[in-house]
Amino acid sequence: MMESGVQMDPADREQPRPKGSRVFTVLFVVVIVLALLGAFTLFQRRSQYQALAKETETLRFPRWR
Repeated sequence: MMESGVQMDPADREQPRPKGSRVFTVLFVVVIVLALLGAFTLFQRRSQYQALAKETETLRFPRWR
């Protein structure tokens, strides 16, 4: 087959992607989103824990020596 003076081999034409490839891509994106949400949650809880520890330290009873 000739297009613009260049002979194209039928094997060089773009093949449609298999259905499994699309499923893999969607699952990969879902895993990445879940990992990012998990990391965000861990950082948020860590900062809340640190704030609670600081508040607890300031409100504790004084030590008697």
